[in-house]
Amino acid sequence: MMRTMTGFGMIVGSTLGGIAPMLIGGGLMLSLVGTVIGGVLGIWAGLRVNE
Repeated sequence: MMRTMTGFGMIVGSTLGGIAPMLIGGGLMLSLVGTVIGGVLGIWAGLRVNE
């Protein structure tokens, strides 16, 4: 179960982190940075849910 929630958090976080900058008019580089940050935050959130 732990790997499932962590993976789910990573997928959702990186997707939202990549889409959000594009919606507000950011460029590709900002979208890539958002994807990395969103993925890390998603992993962190998935680990927190498993505690």
